[in-house]
Amino acid sequence: MEKADKKKYNQYVSSSLIYDGDTRKKLEILGSIYKVFVFKANDIDSWKTVSEWTLIIKMWANTFEILFEEEDDVSLVWGDTQNEKLKVDLRICLKLHQDYYDIANIEFKKDGDKICTTKEDEAKTIVEGKTILISLCQYYNANINKAKNIKVVIGQFCGLKGVFKQVRLVAPGAYVVEKWGNTIKYPVNEKMVESFAEKLEQLFVFKSNISNAAKSLKDQLLEDDSQFGKIKAFPKLNDDLFIN
Repeated sequence: MEKADKKKYNQYVSSSLIYDGDTRKKLEILGSIYKVFVFKANDIDSWKTVSEWTLIIKMWANTFEILFEEEDDVSLVWGDTQNEKLKVDLRICLKLHQDYYDIANIEFKKDGDKICTTKEDEAKTIVEGKTILISLCQYYNANINKAKNIKVVIGQFCGLKGVFKQVRLVAPGAYVVEKWGNTIKYPVNEKMVESFAEKLEQLFVFKSNISNAAKSLKDQLLEDDSQFGKIKAFPKLNDDLFIN
């Protein structure tokens, strides 16, 4: 690739020190991309030949780590999964005390050239998303109507492209998988940065949804749901009279 403009990298870095919140994160993500362009151009040029985890670490991991910075209830767990039969590359969880409660997951692949492999990964993320949905329904002790309002977003990234889908319950034992948003494309040159910056809005909506879901689940798990204090009527005690 052509040598990128170092001034733009410096501009993003310096601007990220001025702002807070999502604005800072957006500038930091774009700065991390320009850092690759300016100082690690070979990483872009060789992305098709590197290993899967090299691609994840050098391209995507930084984006997601920055995205979820300062989200106290959310923890990113890389290279691990609850379901040992289905290895998912990224679990996005609520961490409460020492326990991890899954909210979403993302599977990565080196490229999308092999249709068979991409279909297998798609099935993995959908099954894992369904597992998360069932767990969430159990945590909330949700009836069928409440369960229908619980949605789990799953991601599948192949090479430099990523798509999201949403899993939800429509009837007992019946689940629907729907496309969620547009395809995300990691830029390989400066001309693609503007388009990527627009797609960042989608990633921030994803982040907000995860953060809200984590907070809601945390509140539910911290609630005192013991039977103490749930007596509906005061017991009669030998016709004794109590006056407040």
